[in-house]
Amino acid sequence: MEEISLIKTEESNSHHHHHHDNDNNNDNDKQQIIINNNNNKIIYDNKCIYHSTQDIIYLCATCDKSAACVVCLAMDEYHRGHKVDLIDFENTTILFNQFKNQQYPNLKECLKTDKELEEESEKVFNSIQLKYNENVDKLRDEFKQLHSIIDQIELEAISKLTNHFQDNKDLNLKIKSKIIENSKNVNLIVERHKHVIDSYVVSCDTTTNQHIEIIKHNQLSKSLIDENKSKKNQLDNYKNTSIVFNASLTETIKESIKFYYYTITSKSINFKTLKKIYLGSEVFSIFENDCKITDDVTCLALGSDVRDLKALENTKNITSILLLDGFPLQLVNGSLPNTITSLYISSLEKPLLVGSIPQSVNYLYLLNGFNQQIEKGVIGSSVSKLFIGSVKHPFLNNTIPPTVKNIYRLPGVALTILDSKWNGPFSSSPGVWQHPIIKTIVEEKNS
Repeated sequence: MEEISLIKTEESNSHHHHHHDNDNNNDNDKQQIIINNNNNKIIYDNKCIYHSTQDIIYLCATCDKSAACVVCLAMDEYHRGHKVDLIDFENTTILFNQFKNQQYPNLKECLKTDKELEEESEKVFNSIQLKYNENVDKLRDEFKQLHSIIDQIELEAISKLTNHFQDNKDLNLKIKSKIIENSKNVNLIVERHKHVIDSYVVSCDTTTNQHIEIIKHNQLSKSLIDENKSKKNQLDNYKNTSIVFNASLTETIKESIKFYYYTITSKSINFKTLKKIYLGSEVFSIFENDCKITDDVTCLALGSDVRDLKALENTKNITSILLLDGFPLQLVNGSLPNTITSLYISSLEKPLLVGSIPQSVNYLYLLNGFNQQIEKGVIGSSVSKLFIGSVKHPFLNNTIPPTVKNIYRLPGVALTILDSKWNGPFSSSPGVWQHPIIKTIVEEKNS
């Protein structure tokens, strides 16, 4: 086992005479650490913390006896111009005791802290990595929609061009077909008469087939000649289409797309343990803005300081939600996750709308102080049990659907809270879900 001791010895001043020739009294008073390690040769860690090739030769008195090398003493960012102390017995004893009693015992705590930091860092990074993958998928989906829109616009533009081209193509075929037909007729007439046209004699006595043919070919020739004169006009029916892009608008679209999305970067992810609230036998975690809702949270309470419900979008395990007094947001269809089966509601800042209660809710609790008028259709067909506390407004006719099989009330809640036409079962609640919310908040220490 290593034994460490400090021994005050008298030594020659030759070891350090080049540092302090004029200080003979201090020269003879040196410190030495003797380590007995089974006669094994020990290599000491005597190099400067900041300049690994330089030996430590002094202590900086200005900087709480920090170890210093010759480079440290020459540089402004370290100890240049500072008051220095010798590495003597007295100073070494002070620093040794400080190391032994203060620094060394806390080194293992550093390892523990580092391990905890590593674990937390890994947890944060894993969460960031999941969010990164989620963001990339979301970005791809959104831009896929943009591409789809652009592709559709492109297809529509190509379709217009194709229609115009098809009209021109049809015209071209029509002209070609007419030319072929006319050429055929012209050649037929020319070949028929080219050798005899000058020898024809029209008989005044009889009308022959030859006469009739000449009459026909005369009429046909006239038609072909008239049509030939107008052939060039047919070219006017062609429609040459050009595509012109609005360059300035293109740049505007490019710039606008840059603002199609934006990123929000926070310094860190908050993994602190959520505070708890107890309502009867249910234990709810109170949501805090910018806190991550972990997968182990099944019962969540939302208070008056909630800014938005984006954190609920990707939750899969929440089965119960408690809306505390003063919940400020307007609930709409899809605001709350469709995994919840129990919904507890206190006083709200905004009214409940049709569709704001998810169709997954089977148990609806309207707690003491509930202050909104229930309209027809707000309570969905999925609700089978309704729990009523001391609410501010009575239930109007047809606001409780026939799918509600049981209604429970807190002791003291009058039957007049219900419309007289409702004839379903009505029981007194055993009271486990009464509304001592303020008294049941327990702040748990962050782990």
